[in-house]
Amino acid sequence: MDAVNGAWRASAAYLYVLTLDDISLAWEYLRRNPEYGVDWQSVGQRAEANRWGLIALEHPSLDARTGQPMWRQLPERQLRIVPTEDDPSSLAFSLWTIPGRKTLSHDGSRLLLMVEIQGAQVHIAIHLALRSGESFGYAFSSALPLAQQALRVQAAVRVLSGSHTARAVHAVRRNSLVHMRTLQTLDAVHAKASQRDAATALFGAQEIMRHWHQDGELRARIRHYVHRGRALMRGDYLGLLYPSSRSRRRHRIEGPARSPG
Repeated sequence: MDAVNGAWRASAAYLYVLTLDDISLAWEYLRRNPEYGVDWQSVGQRAEANRWGLIALEHPSLDARTGQPMWRQLPERQLRIVPTEDDPSSLAFSLWTIPGRKTLSHDGSRLLLMVEIQGAQVHIAIHLALRSGESFGYAFSSALPLAQQALRVQAAVRVLSGSHTARAVHAVRRNSLVHMRTLQTLDAVHAKASQRDAATALFGAQEIMRHWHQDGELRARIRHYVHRGRALMRGDYLGLLYPSSRSRRRHRIEGPARSPG
């Protein structure tokens, strides 16, 4: 994991988090759960996958840039491509004309494609009935507002077409920095670092010398990151995948209590 040998101290190693969408962020939190790591090392890995909302366990050492977790239920915000009736005005589907670095997998029901272009990621679920050269359209989840999903499809299409830079796509994600700092703080906790050490890595030694106090703002922020990170790691990552379901957002993975360190 990232916490090994003090690697968590290098904030630059976490900059990739700023480019991640909610689907990738969910995996970043889950893979840091020590109980998930125990299940990964067990013999019956597939039997444990359902506990975490997965079809099969993905290796926890693989971050969101290389890992391809297959969720048992398709994330609500995932781009869906489906076959349509022949329409002369519609585009023909071609996997090989999609630019960027591509990772393709099969979850038993559909093809899952992750495309990375200039640091921006797009997750695509492709209907198995769709063939190369056939007309295609976009399907929407009934769980989320149609207008919201349409905007996300437009943003994804701009990335795939190369007409929008990664910087512009992710500029609207105001909480990206919070996620980056939360994940770095989680790794510090797993490495048994003190809250002050974690704050030093996040905010710099000079800032800590001037403003670190027992009940100060910086310490409160670190405590917030720890609390938030543990909640997301233990089950609230499902709220990133299925934001329409409050019950999933409040869900906690059941199992024997273990120290997060």
